[in-house]
Amino acid sequence: MLLPLNAFGNDIEVNIYVDDAYMPFSYAEDGKAKGMYIDVLKAVFKKMDGFKVKMTPVPWKRGRYMMEHGNGFGLAPAFFHGHDWPYLYPYSLPFYTETIVAVCNENILKKPKPNWPEDYKGLNISNVAGFDGWGGDKFRSLVKDGKINYLS
Repeated sequence: MLLPLNAFGNDIEVNIYVDDAYMPFSYAEDGKAKGMYIDVLKAVFKKMDGFKVKMTPVPWKRGRYMMEHGNGFGLAPAFFHGHDWPYLYPYSLPFYTETIVAVCNENILKKPKPNWPEDYKGLNISNVAGFDGWGGDKFRSLVKDGKINYLS
């Protein structure tokens, strides 16, 4: 009688690049990935049999460049970029749902501005560096047409 033999192989090594400066969610400390997202990812990766996952912290723009040029397996934290990062779609999915707010000085809000982005034509809008792809198609069109001055 023959006993079935299980085939065992080495785990597949995977390197995920992670944002090194998105505290407290994802950041580098002494060259190691730290943060709340990193803790979640580590818990998930522990349950992925057959894989040995390493997370390497890099500046967000470098990680994006690496993904764009096919030099990386994955980039975290994941944000939805199906509309502007075709090299990651359909794999660029949101890590969670975010709400984005506009903070204005009181002079801007003397007249209510409930219609995004039409009510914001002629204004300067700035953003956190590397936090791109937000605002919707109409917003990006108004920026491209020079009707909203976008400072990223």
